[in-house]
Amino acid sequence: MRLWKALIPDEPFISDSPRFGFPQHLPPVVKSWCIISIFVNGFIASVEALAMYHPAPLLIGVMFSLFPLYMIFFWSDVASTAADSNQRVSNDTPLSLNLNIGTQWLGIAVCVGSTFMLCLTSAIIWFELIAV
Repeated sequence: MRLWKALIPDEPFISDSPRFGFPQHLPPVVKSWCIISIFVNGFIASVEALAMYHPAPLLIGVMFSLFPLYMIFFWSDVASTAADSNQRVSNDTPLSLNLNIGTQWLGIAVCVGSTFMLCLTSAIIWFELIAV
């Protein structure tokens, strides 16, 4: 049960406040999602490499695991870049839709997105190379 509580973010998906902060330290929820994403990517890539008898899925799995690894090791850079981008968009665009999406939710989206893209790429490779 403790694992499930570690995967639930403690901030709202969209905030009403005009100034939504980006923490300088990696939130534990994002760290948990990054670790799970890396393990799932490794499992998917190794199963597909064994099924195809080819090392290409392992390289693709490593490529898609770089996004969560980057967030784990360089979170302060990710947070400062996200804050700068958010400020630039709100200042430069007069009629911008100013959605303040939570930082933890953005990190979770990157982790889930990297695993989803690995699954999609694996399916495309499987159907292009094996099913032909």
